[in-house]
This record gives sequence, C-alpha cells and structure tokens, in this order.
Amino acid sequence: MHERPRSTSAAGSIRDRALDLRLEHDVGAPGDLSVDRLDLSILKDLRRIIHAFECHSHQMAHEHDLTAPQLVCLMAIAERKRISNGALARAVDLSPSTVVGIVDRLARKRLVDRQRDIRDRRVVNIVATDAGREAIRLAPSPLQGRLVEALSRLDDGERGVIARSLRRIAELMESESDASSSATAPLSRGPADCA
Repeated sequence: MHERPRSTSAAGSIRDRALDLRLEHDVGAPGDLSVDRLDLSILKDLRRIIHAFECHSHQMAHEHDLTAPQLVCLMAIAERKRISNGALARAVDLSPSTVVGIVDRLARKRLVDRQRDIRDRRVVNIVATDAGREAIRLAPSPLQGRLVEALSRLDDGERGVIARSLRRIAELMESESDASSSATAPLSRGPADCA
C-alpha cells in the first residue's frame, strides 16, 4: 500500500490518522470490500490525488508564477479569444467569485486585459495578452505530471471508464446538491456555497 502525503494542520493530521486506522481495519483484499469500506477506500484515493494536484499547483506557482487554476483559466481565455467572467466560470467549472479573483491576479501579472464590449458597454470581456500566450507556451500541463504518465499507461477503454465514472459521480453529486438548495438560491460551485 502506498503511503499518502499528510495534512500539515494538526486537525488534518488527526483526521488523516483516524481515516488511516479505519481503513487499515476495514479494508481488506479488493474482492471483499463492502459498500462502506469501498467508500472509505475511494475517499482515501481521492484525497491522495487531490494532494498531488495541490503539490503540483504549488510547484507551478513557484517555478512559473502561475497556479494550475490560473493556467486553466488563462488557457480557456486564450482559446476563446475573448470571454466574459460568467462564461469563463462555466468553461472551467469554477464559481464566478473564484474566477474574478483568478482574473484579478492574471491581470496584475499583465497576462490578461479586461475590455469593454464595443456594442454593449456593460459587458466586460477578458482577453489574453501576448505575455499571457507566452506564459501558456512555457508552462507545463496543468495536470500533475505523474497523473498524465499514469493515464498514458492505461488503454483507451480504461481511460474512458475512468472519465465516464468521474463525470457520472460529479453529475450525481451536483444534482443532489441542486435538489437540496432552495429554488431561489443562485447556483454556485464555490466552497462557501456548499455548507
């Protein structure tokens, strides 16, 4: 079994160890996992993947002055030539408030510009600058390198199953979240709106 990177906070460390103890006790061979044990196993593996993404994002920020979310947004902006904040939020599947913060940081780095629409002055579009396009060219993949390598070792069928399964889980979780929210509440995927 691979050792999972640990949380840096005291509370996180306690939660990590409690989860590890429960998993060590509950999870046996892959063929004998109950639904509860399988849920914990999936949770543990997802946490390991998320931690690897966070480490990669920090490394990108240190080496290229761009986090993975900033690069993903910058790539989406450059791909579409010009895009509004709302359309960008939908394109990268982040909350509008998160995207505004990311675009603010990209603008401070002079990687994007905000421009008023000629036909409708109320609309503000975001466009990539030459420096932004160069940053995209020089930056590594926003995907963590080991994930890209691991996925490349799978055949097309296995990658398809993973992609479809993750998409289906996300859809089910979103529909459950949408059903539990009030009809008048705005939809958002930001962490503050998930309480």
